[in-house]
Amino acid sequence: MSMDDKDNITDAGGEISTQTSIPVAEFLDDVDKFMESQESADVVIQRLDELHSKYKFLELNLLHKKKRLKSQLPDITSTLDSIKYLATRGTDEEITSLFQLSEC
Repeated sequence: MSMDDKDNITDAGGEISTQTSIPVAEFLDDVDKFMESQESADVVIQRLDELHSKYKFLELNLLHKKKRLKSQLPDITSTLDSIKYLATRGTDEEITSLFQLSEC
């Protein structure tokens, strides 16, 4: 198993994807040779359109996740600063804190 193969998994449908659920892209050096082994151009185009839709959907989800995480950065930084301050105090005094677990 190569280093690239260990990060890939095969789902029940036989489709290979990475552990992050992103379908592995298939790069073609020789389109004519690839098309010889396929049923028809329509089937290939349909399969590639489905993959493209999956990539666009995953891209949109990742952009939303990135935006959400960037918006949380000030809170995370503030919390980290508080923890660093408490660590420098060096007391065994019990501290009670309240944290928002969700925005609902």
